[in-house]
Amino acid sequence: MNARPQLRNFDLADTPPDPPSFSAQEVEAARTEGYAEGHAAGRREAEEEYHQRQDRLTEELSSHLQELSFGYHEALNHILAALEPLFAEITGTLLPEAARAVLPLTLNAALSDLAAEVAKGPLTLELCATDRPAVEKILDGSALPVRLQELADLAPGQFRICKPDGGGTAIDMPAVVEALGQAVTDFFTLTKERKLYG
Repeated sequence: MNARPQLRNFDLADTPPDPPSFSAQEVEAARTEGYAEGHAAGRREAEEEYHQRQDRLTEELSSHLQELSFGYHEALNHILAALEPLFAEITGTLLPEAARAVLPLTLNAALSDLAAEVAKGPLTLELCATDRPAVEKILDGSALPVRLQELADLAPGQFRICKPDGGGTAIDMPAVVEALGQAVTDFFTLTKERKLYG
């Protein structure tokens, strides 16, 4: 049993096949095609990466803007809460004083607007008894013929300037002050409701 194993022969007796031959045009066409495919693949990858980065940046920007918006509204609410007592004091105390201070200008402007009516007769200024001394001081030295008439139904700061032939102008300083105070109150009420209900 002396059988020898059969081994494959690795001698170079067999000649390998000739490598395929390509013309210069085929080589250039393959190179161009490979470049185009690689360029397109690289471009697709860059576009995907760009879109992913844009999505991430958009998401981060949106998050930051929401944080800033929340911070802004929170700061605004704190500022408005701090200013509310100040505005209440202004509308409750300073506005009535300011209305009294501008009363001479208001009366003079209203009387000047009706100056053309003086040719028909004197103007009548209806007022309450408490305002009479201040109005007499305002009208002292005025060339306009104005007759003062006290009425019990007028509150301090309310006036009616009547033309000789009827009609005229009404001045209601307390109503102006009240309207301004109500506007301030409405503003703060609306701000609080917006904070509560979004």
